[in-house]
This record gives sequence, structure tokens and C-alpha cells, in this order.
Amino acid sequence: MTVDESKYLKDAKLLWDKGRSLEAGQIIFNNIPTDLKPKWFLAILDLAVLKSGTHFGPINTLQQTGREPQKWNLVRDVFSSIRKKTLELEQSDCISHEQKELLYLLYLAENVAKVIYNAMKPLDEFDLDSGAWIVSCLKDCIDISKNDQFAESAWSVLSWT
Repeated sequence: MTVDESKYLKDAKLLWDKGRSLEAGQIIFNNIPTDLKPKWFLAILDLAVLKSGTHFGPINTLQQTGREPQKWNLVRDVFSSIRKKTLELEQSDCISHEQKELLYLLYLAENVAKVIYNAMKPLDEFDLDSGAWIVSCLKDCIDISKNDQFAESAWSVLSWT
């Protein structure tokens, strides 16, 4: 790790610890080499899925499709499947703790899908701040899980340490 890498990670960690995860995410996202972004953010999704114990078909499809660049053109459809479930849960009057955990995982997966899709440099790009939102969504997943080991593992994945 170079001095510059160390500085941006220290700055991001300070923001993360202060509950300013979106700002931390922006710093991290801006410093990740473009060609590594899909792989990096898939690792974050993998960790969140593992720690949550939640299995949802479209998220699993995203994990598989995201690892095969020749299939990234399918990610927009996978995103749509994830978004459909997100909207369904958001419109529920009363959701259980488990459903809320799934909802936060869906938010994370939506943003990972956006970053992977954008890596193809399509004409119809998703939001360019999706990478920053991944870090914020990850923090939400950690907070609802109340799992200290998840928090420690998450920072290791975010900082590749």
C-alpha cells in the first residue's frame, strides 16, 4: 500500500466511524481503479450475503453474472428483478426484522448491479454515485445485523486488508 492509498483509507475510515458512510464510500469509490470496481464491489456483496444468511435468487444471479464480464449485458435485467422485490418490500405496511434485513441487502445489490453494468460503459448508464452508495448500504446491513464480526470483516473488504 502506498502513502496515498493509506491516506485515503484513513480518511474514509474516519468518516465511516463517524457514521458518514456515504462520504466514506465516495472517497473509496474515487480511489479504486476502474477495472477493479466490479470485482471489489462483488466481494462486498458476497460478504453481506454470507453474513446475512439471506438467499434471494436474483441476488445470487447477480453474484454469478457479475463474475463473467461477457455476461454483464444481462445485469440490467437482474437489476430489474432485484428492484421489483425492493419496491414490493418498500410498499409493505409492516415488515419484519428479517424483511428489513433483506431490504437493506437489496439496496446493496441494486447498487452493485449498477456499478457492474456501468463498467461496460453503456449509453444508458445508471447513477454514477452508485459506488458510494454501496458503502453506505453495506453500513446499513451491518447496523441492522448488530454483528461486530460483520463490521470488522466489512472494513477489511472495503480496504482490501
